[in-house]
Amino acid sequence: MKALRLYGPKDMKVDDIPVPEINDNELLIKIDSCTICGSDFRNIAAGGSAHGMDLPRVMGHEIASTIVKVGENWKDEYEVGEHIIVAAVSPCGKCELCLEGYENQCLDKQATAYNYDGGFAEYMRVPERSIRSGNVLKVSSDKLQQVALSEPLSCAINGQEIAEVKLGDSVLIVGCGPMGLFHIQLAKLNGAKQIIASDFDKNRLEIAKQHGADITFSPQEEDPTEKIKEVTNGLGVNVVIVAVPVPEIVNDALQWVRRRGRINVFGGMPKQKPEATLDLNIIHYNEITITGTSDSTARQLSIAADLISTGRIETDFMISKVVDLEEARDILVAGPQPEHIKIVVKPELSSEASKNKEDAASVK
Repeated sequence: MKALRLYGPKDMKVDDIPVPEINDNELLIKIDSCTICGSDFRNIAAGGSAHGMDLPRVMGHEIASTIVKVGENWKDEYEVGEHIIVAAVSPCGKCELCLEGYENQCLDKQATAYNYDGGFAEYMRVPERSIRSGNVLKVSSDKLQQVALSEPLSCAINGQEIAEVKLGDSVLIVGCGPMGLFHIQLAKLNGAKQIIASDFDKNRLEIAKQHGADITFSPQEEDPTEKIKEVTNGLGVNVVIVAVPVPEIVNDALQWVRRRGRINVFGGMPKQKPEATLDLNIIHYNEITITGTSDSTARQLSIAADLISTGRIETDFMISKVVDLEEARDILVAGPQPEHIKIVVKPELSSEASKNKEDAASVK
């Protein structure tokens, strides 16, 4: 099979490797679609993850697939031909945090494309741990290209739950990348009365406006503090979602949030400089709550798949490109581009292209 594997910093190769073997406690899936995540770009640039990664490794964790082989011990629960999605995080299910319902904070968690090979390949082995922890979810939708976005949407759902976005809130989303665009749609579903979005990219702001943002602005053209005070009658917003990797914005957000407001640090920060200086007096006197968000749970993944399958969350507009493994390699090595929102990788396209070349060569 064809597989896109990471060997080192920006060193990726499309390899021909054997289809994975599975044991009686595992599943073999055929990858229909695997979308590219911002963390893929970061890990590929770094040549692996700070959490540990044995190389070479097949990357990709935003997966929609079809079961092609079922281990003997799962034949009563899964069938060949069923469509599934697989949560990125595989918890132990036994530690204190798992038992409290915070599987994404598992003290012994493993993850797709980190501890075992991911979805930038034609086939993927689903380990027993993922199945037993409830992280393999059946989906009825045939729109697997869209359903592959369930994993990133589930992370946004986690952020909205932690930030307690609710009916009547005013919400500021900083950053209109894919996650910011998910947050805009979720805030609307959660009943926010006013959704404000900021970004430097005018095209992203226009997309945000078309898909749920009531007010948009660029910090290059308008002072954020003045703008937010103007559109909230001087009060500030109830919730700020920081969906960009800029630590200083967390302190800026203290000027944008109203008393008893909430700030959610949704975006991961650069490892070289994750720190920010915060005005603790504002936090103290205005009773501000600051939270973080990382990954998601199987429950949130299930909600995400349902929202996409039923069309309550729009995804078609977010898919900028559908590519094979070769083009995916070039995109991942080059790094994120502003004109791309989400890129769908379809591994089978690489095999089809290879077969076409072989057929053409045989004709000659």
